[in-house]
Amino acid sequence: MDPIQQAVDVLAARLDRSVTLDSAGGEVLAYNVQGREVDGARLEAILARRASAEVVAWERSYEPERSIVTVPANEALGLGPRLRATLRSGARIHGYLWLLEAGRAFRADDVDVVLRATHELTALMRRPEAAYAVPRLPADAHLGRLLAEWPAAKAAGKLLDSLGGEGEMRVIVAVGASPKRGGVETLAASRAAAAQRSLARLPRGDLGLRALAARDPHVVVVAAGAPASIERCVPSVEAALRRLTSPQRRFAIGISRPVRLQRKVFVDALSEAMTTAALAAS
Repeated sequence: MDPIQQAVDVLAARLDRSVTLDSAGGEVLAYNVQGREVDGARLEAILARRASAEVVAWERSYEPERSIVTVPANEALGLGPRLRATLRSGARIHGYLWLLEAGRAFRADDVDVVLRATHELTALMRRPEAAYAVPRLPADAHLGRLLAEWPAAKAAGKLLDSLGGEGEMRVIVAVGASPKRGGVETLAASRAAAAQRSLARLPRGDLGLRALAARDPHVVVVAAGAPASIERCVPSVEAALRRLTSPQRRFAIGISRPVRLQRKVFVDALSEAMTTAALAAS
């Protein structure tokens, strides 16, 4: 399990409060809603995976120098009062932890629990390889090596060996894109991790999702096996990535034609999907 999400779940259960963790850029990294404790602004942020610029400005403008503080409500923005804990190491801010007050004032021991969770989450955020860990299959590692060396394709053979068997495959590639500017954007580590976490939650076996990896600027999925499974995989991947879309950012997706599980045609299919995704981002 993703250790960041696990830490948020533990904190929410311990205090019986809704908790959200945002990156320094405003992206929702993890959340846990307890009962009906969620206001309109947080619900919108969870659905869009990002808080609006107006909400971010309000939440962070209140006594920004304090590591932990209760931010008052703003009815115009749909915000109830909430506790803000800043994940900070030195001058660097890694993110913000939010806990809704929901009619129950925070006690001193509640604040102590939040402070301990803040220290734990800050440590995780400083170690992205641990913080962004997702369940991995052997093929994921081979695909990651292939993306690291691309456009060379020495790892393609090992990737195909790890997929094994006969049948069809399709390659799905997503790239970050700006609805306003167009073109392929740099894929930040936090956004790549969010995409991998969202995709890793899919029922991989049922969908034939055989390999998954991300390396700037690409998120790549290899679907292989029975044609029916592959056909279900494509819309499932699109839906998972659509949940990470916001007015400022989206994923543009390219999908290869169905090809056989062979090394050369796989490399061609990957190149085709990358090109299609780049065109979709323009």
